[in-house]
Amino acid sequence: MLTIYKIDRNELKPTPDKIADVLYKGADRKTRDKYASSKQFIERYEILLSKYTVMLQSNGVSEIIQNKDFRDIFYESLPESSPIYKAADFWETGALFIATIGPALEESVAQLTTNGHLTDALFLDALGSVLVEETVERIQKVWSGNVIKESDFGRNVVPVRYSPGYCQWDVRAQEALFGYIGDKGIPVSLTSGGMMMPRKSISGIMVMERTDPGSSLVASCRICGRKCEYMRVHNG
Repeated sequence: MLTIYKIDRNELKPTPDKIADVLYKGADRKTRDKYASSKQFIERYEILLSKYTVMLQSNGVSEIIQNKDFRDIFYESLPESSPIYKAADFWETGALFIATIGPALEESVAQLTTNGHLTDALFLDALGSVLVEETVERIQKVWSGNVIKESDFGRNVVPVRYSPGYCQWDVRAQEALFGYIGDKGIPVSLTSGGMMMPRKSISGIMVMERTDPGSSLVASCRICGRKCEYMRVHNG
């Protein structure tokens, strides 16, 4: 079943600390918090947020997919050794998705760069990354809420999402993913190299995943067993 999402700008909460996490990803928590709470940082945040998010177009689309179909469709980009491939054994249901905030913000980033306002350009680009992430989180919340209403999974099932480019799921998967969802009017396209345009777009699969009583990690991370920067815990 196809679902289209239109996300109101006011539903997104791109706080200064989230932007600092993008800008200073390699820094420790204390350093990032220091930057995020500084007067200069907050002033720039408020100015750019009010000026460049007016034309934001946060929207997305999702299409239900069965576990078997997921593995069949992405057989060329998702090897059986992938933790995501194996994690599918823990999925109750899933849906492929594409989400974007539209081209306006990144066009503003390009203009700021051209005009030599590099600091504002970097900051606005980070803001865009936070906004598209929050757009997907909102879409996932709506989708999982509807699934929970219609199903009886119990308390040991939580919403999780995965995207191409991680855990051996090759970015070549984008072509198959877009092909499965089809042309549904969402303003996102693929380059010949598999990059989404606008750049501030995210695609992947969101699932209802069974948890493990002995671990707070998502299934792919439990299967992988490595402690890396992408290790995730579920919200259940």
